[in-house]
Amino acid sequence: MRWPIRGSNFNTRDYGSSVQSILADVETVIQHTLRDKLGVHPRDYKDYSVALVVPDLYDRPYIREFVNLLLMTMGFKQLCAQQESLAATYDTRLNLNMGGDDITEFLYVLLERIHFPYRDINLARSYGWSVMEDLKSRLCTLAEGDVALNLYDFVVRKPFKPAEKYGLRAYDEIILAPMVLFEPRMVNFKQKQENLHPLSHPDISDEILEHHGDQITSAMIISTQHLMPAIPMIKPPSARGG
Repeated sequence: MRWPIRGSNFNTRDYGSSVQSILADVETVIQHTLRDKLGVHPRDYKDYSVALVVPDLYDRPYIREFVNLLLMTMGFKQLCAQQESLAATYDTRLNLNMGGDDITEFLYVLLERIHFPYRDINLARSYGWSVMEDLKSRLCTLAEGDVALNLYDFVVRKPFKPAEKYGLRAYDEIILAPMVLFEPRMVNFKQKQENLHPLSHPDISDEILEHHGDQITSAMIISTQHLMPAIPMIKPPSARGG
């Protein structure tokens, strides 16, 4: 129902300030993946070491809570935390926090403009989000040759109600939606930060000197300013003589 990780930090927007709820879901995801994909069970964690890849621009509480989960709660043998730029051997200092959810939300906006037939869709509901995720996976493309005016079917499955089938005609919306990854100005980053909660209380400090990560560096501004709309210059009024 919820994703414990959003962007490069814990998802405090959907979970609120309950860090323990976030960590519990993170632990469930890790345990499920290790058991079902790799055959590693919790009783064997003590025999394994962990490499934790963290964002270049990170919050110290995020690292602290993640390390405590892996070492103290789950009981892995030892841990090495490594920034993603070195792990991937290239610099990723542009922190845009964009991904598949942004494509889903932008596709919703585009389809609403062409009178999406499922009028009462609400992305805050799980079945509404599932409808848009299904359309994204089946329709969206970056190949211009696939763009054509076609009729698409989709099914809405509401809890305790009969399934409803709809028809949709779409044209260039199927290529415009994934193009949002190449046009960051289409994403409202300010809105994405709303309702986020800090992981630590401002009056509580660690024994180590707190390092405040600069989320917006001059290099980031210079390399992305051509993607943002120009700010109109306002000419100051001329001074009048006394």
